[in-house]
Formats: sequence, structure tokens, C-alpha cells
Amino acid sequence: MEQLNTVVNFCDEYLNTQNIKDFERAYNGLQIENSGEISKIGSSVDLNLLTIEQAIKAKVDFLIVHHGMFWNPTTPLVKAQY
Repeated sequence: MEQLNTVVNFCDEYLNTQNIKDFERAYNGLQIENSGEISKIGSSVDLNLLTIEQAIKAKVDFLIVHHGMFWNPTTPLVKAQY
């Protein structure tokens, strides 16, 4: 998990997610964790089924999206939820 945590922490710090507020029901940060290993990073504006299918096809294991999965309620899939 160290590799995943390192990248997530870098993104959170770089984007200053603690101090820059978004829409009140938006969730910024890690929404679905993986095994902790990252070999390929991808990006997309929206997260939808096509985005997920394309990421899987391209063997992306860390996907950065502008419009995340959770808006209401905000429930990231990490730890026990994962």
C-alpha cells in the first residue's frame, strides 16, 4: 500500500484538497483503492463505464478523474468498503 499511499498523498498535497473546497457533496481524494501497486496511471474527465472499461483494457491501475464517482452520499471504497 505504500506506493498507492505515496501517490495519493502527493496528489492531495499538490492539489491542496484540504484547503480548496469543492461542491459540498463532492468527494476529493482516493475513492477506490487497489492492491497498493501502481504500474500505469491514466486520466479522464468523467468516470463512467466506458472510462473503466478503457482503463482495464489499457491496464491502468491508478485512474485520475476530474468528476469522481461519489457526490451524494460521499462513500469512498477504501478499507472495509473495498
